[in-house]
Amino acid sequence: DGIRDFCLSRGLGDVYKRQVFDSGSLPIEFRTSDEDFQKGFQYLKNNIKAIASLTITSFVTWIMPTHKELTYTQNFEQHKIRLQQIADILSQEGMRLGLEYVGPKTLMARDKYAFIHTISELRELISAVGMNNFGYLLDSFHTYCAEDQVDDMNFLKAKDIVSVQINDAVVSQADADAPKSGYDTSHLYTLQVDAENNPELVTADEATIDASVN
Repeated sequence: DGIRDFCLSRGLGDVYKRQVFDSGSLPIEFRTSDEDFQKGFQYLKNNIKAIASLTITSFVTWIMPTHKELTYTQNFEQHKIRLQQIADILSQEGMRLGLEYVGPKTLMARDKYAFIHTISELRELISAVGMNNFGYLLDSFHTYCAEDQVDDMNFLKAKDIVSVQINDAVVSQADADAPKSGYDTSHLYTLQVDAENNPELVTADEATIDASVN
């Protein structure tokens, strides 16, 4: 109803009638406490049929590259168990999950224990989960932050890729996040809404909001 009302209020009734959704954001906090995970898991379990009815074919989410308390091995095991449960629920409706590895330097320095931040490590996790409805959300900026090369990604097939983000850098901290100083943001563009509610494509330097750029 919220999507319908949004479209109708802006004279986009035709858009609503022929809407096709891309991947949705996974509505579960699986990175923290068991209480938070179980709350989100029950929500997904109770609403998966309604979500699937919106023709959403997949979810995407990201892996936090550090943890305050869990070692790499402990965190890996926790992710594997929880993601297996999520995969099982999604598979019942024929849905997929795309996982994104992220590795900006500002995030990598946040907590005591390092975790997955390269495609090779994410490949190990997806293999350990062992479900055929899991794949990759790829982003060029995080590939750059991880210093991954084409050879690192040669194992990928088209069917493995659930979604792609062109560049998820945050303009104000892109240089601090990059593995090497001097990251050039002048060639980056972002989509924002002008004063009359019309979308416009502007360079990162022209953007009036400090947001991720694509």
